[in-house]
Order: sequence, then C-alpha cells, then structure tokens
Amino acid sequence: MSDTDKIIGTGWAFPPRFDNNTNSAVTVTGKENIVQSLSILFGTQRGERLLEQQYGCDISSFLYRPITSPTASVIRNQIRRAILLFEPRIKIEEITLDTSESVDGKISIQLNWIEETTNTRSNMVFPFYAVEGSLILSKS
Repeated sequence: MSDTDKIIGTGWAFPPRFDNNTNSAVTVTGKENIVQSLSILFGTQRGERLLEQQYGCDISSFLYRPITSPTASVIRNQIRRAILLFEPRIKIEEITLDTSESVDGKISIQLNWIEETTNTRSNMVFPFYAVEGSLILSKS
C-alpha cells in the first residue's frame, strides 16, 4: 500500500464481497475507493437511506426530462452539492455532461477533481442510464 493509499483510506469494495482464500471482506484503497464512493453517492436518491436522509444525489429525478442547458446546470449543481457534503476527500474542478446519447437513455457525467490531502488530479466518467436492461426483445 502506497503512502497515498494510506492517506485516502481503505473501504469495503462495492458491491461487498468476500475473498474465499482469506475469508475477509475485499477492500479498495486510493482512487478506486473514491470512485466507488462517488458511484454509490450518485446512485442513491436523497431520502433513500433511513438513517442518513440527506445522503445521495437527486439526478434520477431528471431521467425523463429533456436535457436542456438549464437542466444540465441543475444536474451539475446537484452533483456538486452531494460531493461537497459527502465526499470531503476531493475538490471538484469540472463537471461535464455528455448528452450525445441521451436519446438512447444515457448521459455520461465526467468529473475532474483534486484529492485534497495529496493534491493529485484524477477523473472518472459515471454513465447514467435512464433505461436499464440488456435483453429487451422486440417484436418482428
């Protein structure tokens, strides 16, 4: 484990799983810990967690709205708010939305950030799907 990983911390992998060889929980460290934390944050609706009602990000409330410039701005603000409140290890530099596939039910959210304690720049792309499922059958 590097010094950076020690500073950022270690957490359970998501989804939680166990290593059959060691009989212990699989953990993640460093950037992967932050990426998984953000994925959980974006995939959780506010009010969904009973003991932490404010945790989450309300981006799924925009699923069936047209992605106009004001809507994209509100989505970016929701993401900023959630990160500010629940992911103190990073400082957001930029949030961009790729809506080129929104007709197909997908928006790609790209985040660029700086890790607060190490001053390391990182990024991730979170694919946000309005339509889930891979085996959609059509009538011919």
